[in-house]
Amino acid sequence: MIQVNAIGDACPLPVIKVKKALEQMSSGELEVLVDNDVAVQNIERFAKSRECAFSYEKGDGIFTIRIVKSADDISEDSTEQVEDVREHTPRSVKRVVAIASNTMGRGDDVLGDILIKSFFFTLTQLDELPHTVLLYNSGAKLSIHGSPVLKDIVALHQAGVRIMTCGTCLNHFGIADQLAIGDITNMYDIVDELRTATHIIRP
Repeated sequence: MIQVNAIGDACPLPVIKVKKALEQMSSGELEVLVDNDVAVQNIERFAKSRECAFSYEKGDGIFTIRIVKSADDISEDSTEQVEDVREHTPRSVKRVVAIASNTMGRGDDVLGDILIKSFFFTLTQLDELPHTVLLYNSGAKLSIHGSPVLKDIVALHQAGVRIMTCGTCLNHFGIADQLAIGDITNMYDIVDELRTATHIIRP
């Protein structure tokens, strides 16, 4: 049995640790230790989305989660069904992430800072990365030196994701000379990226 210790880990680390552990298993049992209800619920949803059995026990403030992964058993009929579905999947999928702020959400900037960090880290962990990340308005501050998410943006760039930062926005904030990664872009290119996207993600 594999054990994952996610005690004290902030979202989304517990789920990401579980994801990586399950990917290394062909079948078997995974034990996960967490210390809060939210992590339990998030892991439960993830495990069930992967068709794994899920259960947990609580003791002394620690939750012990057990996830059971069954061996893959795909029949010829199910394989043919998957292939049929794929025939109807668009051949070219272009996901564009549009970031208009250096925080995520409204109401509390401190929380917004935490959420935007979590968002970009989670983005780097996805199986299917976006085609482009657009950064405009105060979102342009995320691709400059000293940005709290620069490490993750660099990782995305190195993985082939196009990072495009609004030049007008950089000039407005007086930070054009601080750009650390990606390309400076203009409104025509921003509109064109959004126009040609099959999926647009706006956190």
